[in-house]
Amino acid sequence: MARPDFSEYVIHFMKDEPPWAARYQNAPEIVGAIAPLDARERLLKALRERVIHATPMPWTGKPAVAFTECVWVSLLDHTTRYAPHGIGFKKEYLFQNDGGPVFYMRQDLYKAQCEEQSGFHEDVWPFITPFVPEYASEDHVAEHWSRSPSQVDFTHEREWRVPHDLRFDYGDVEFVIVDNNVDGDEVLEVSGALSGKILLMENYRRITLLWPSG
Repeated sequence: MARPDFSEYVIHFMKDEPPWAARYQNAPEIVGAIAPLDARERLLKALRERVIHATPMPWTGKPAVAFTECVWVSLLDHTTRYAPHGIGFKKEYLFQNDGGPVFYMRQDLYKAQCEEQSGFHEDVWPFITPFVPEYASEDHVAEHWSRSPSQVDFTHEREWRVPHDLRFDYGDVEFVIVDNNVDGDEVLEVSGALSGKILLMENYRRITLLWPSG
């Protein structure tokens, strides 16, 4: 069912900064290979190799590929946090490849489960992220959350994850987000099969400037 607040698609956005795990000495080799690349270079690398590599997730350190179910009206704002370079897939494709929505787990439940001798099942870990919203009381945070930052709330991203490298064919790609026409031409040099699937963020920025929605 079509809804303005819901999407059948998810997007993996690249970033200009090194992956989160690059700050640690025991980071996987792929993190070191990706770290020097900017978002555009990472996009082209992923398209050429037809794989998005899993990297350790914050807080859990478990490898996964992260996506957002960010709807179109929020897309421009989302690219300011990451970069205007990404690859979009249908949720169905991710689900067929072991993917699913993230569990935003409030900090007291997260702490309680981590303190259990059994902990989380290994298959569950990649999908968990703590939820410590700004409206959690200081006492509650002090009791259940000792890590930095003191607030952790990514629920607006409606995140999905795949708990391993995601390999794909160009036919699996629903769209490719790039910043401008120059970037789009570089994508077509990688594969003409992506023609008609390229979305230019410079066009979207122009539209919102001419016809602001709020």
